[in-house]
Amino acid sequence: MADESSTVSREDQIEYENSEPKEDDKSQAVARNNKFPLTRIKNIMKTDPDVTLASQESVFLLAKATEYFLESFTKSAYTFTERGKKKTIRKQDIDLSIDTNDAYAFLEGALEWN
Repeated sequence: MADESSTVSREDQIEYENSEPKEDDKSQAVARNNKFPLTRIKNIMKTDPDVTLASQESVFLLAKATEYFLESFTKSAYTFTERGKKKTIRKQDIDLSIDTNDAYAFLEGALEWN
């Protein structure tokens, strides 16, 4: 005879199944948490002649990577804003962030505007 403490009752199993979000619910919740429009990102991806199809997963991952990159870049620039005792990020702060952080070296000269 099996030990009652090791068996899971049918009610507990139903409660567990109802408490766990379903895959469709998870993917819909994740899609709503995007900071960037996925359709626009997909269209940008398709401007590359080597890209003919872009899966939903790849579009989502590129959107998340962009979000994380911009968050990191903005925080880096804001440290220079705080050092200048200002509240608004200026071009000078962005340039300093690019110059001092090797991870942003590829942006050197890309943000030239008058």
